[in-house]
Amino acid sequence: MTTGKCIRPLQRHYNEIAELFQKEKFDLIIAEGGDTQAIIDIAKGHRRDQFANHIHIHYIPPENIVKNYGHVIGVSEFVTKEYLKACTMPVQAHVLKNAIDVKRFSRSVSEEQKRSIRKKLGLSEKDFVVLYVGRILEVKGVLELMQAVTSLEDEHIKLLILGSANSGKWSFSSYERKVKKLSEQNKDRIIFTGYVDNTEVYKYASVANVQCVPSLWEEAAGLVVLEAMAAELPMIVSDSGGMIEYVNRDAALVIERESIIENLKKTIYYMKENPEIRKQMAENAKGSVK
Repeated sequence: MTTGKCIRPLQRHYNEIAELFQKEKFDLIIAEGGDTQAIIDIAKGHRRDQFANHIHIHYIPPENIVKNYGHVIGVSEFVTKEYLKACTMPVQAHVLKNAIDVKRFSRSVSEEQKRSIRKKLGLSEKDFVVLYVGRILEVKGVLELMQAVTSLEDEHIKLLILGSANSGKWSFSSYERKVKKLSEQNKDRIIFTGYVDNTEVYKYASVANVQCVPSLWEEAAGLVVLEAMAAELPMIVSDSGGMIEYVNRDAALVIERESIIENLKKTIYYMKENPEIRKQMAENAKGSVK
């Protein structure tokens, strides 16, 4: 039966906190995603300048949100400026960049442990390992990275992929199946681990020579680049959104997304053939993340 009513997915949650808003008057209410209109609806009596929209993604706000939120907090200059483009009335803009637990990704791994990890993954000491960490989504450029690596003639250039479609062990999207199929067709060049818990990533990073973030869309920020710098890994990153604001340019090579496969091929090969440059980039990454 059609009721004609709109039932919001998070309605139960907002019903639970509505009473709190009715009893209390807050100096500032920060919306962390979710149904931002619902927050306005249940926090009646608060002024526009008491609402702040914390933006973690590339987001263009509709008029009703601009009308009711007097502040925007963006995780990068890029997303903050993109948000403001849609604002038809004054909005106070703030940039609050993301951060990570540096110790989690900078843990040391002994040479013996590294050899053991490489052996477990089927990697030899001669192999040059390109690491990808993240969700297996089309906008992340995973297939393009795989195509770049497998088309390089140097058989010692290997790709190690850590991740799943939805950051969970049991998720498996149609795009992820394509990635899995291509990896199975190129088992000698691609190691596909699936989901790896965030606390275990440092072990895999320890056997990589370079980390690649080939995003095709506009990244809001990208914690993965902070994690790579904490692990003192030289990087190859695309010129994507706010991500390049986080990268130490002395520790990474930034490539254009146009003709990304060719750009990846050239840059990966360049990194492999220049160990001294990689060493300097790794040194430059040290201390970049506080």
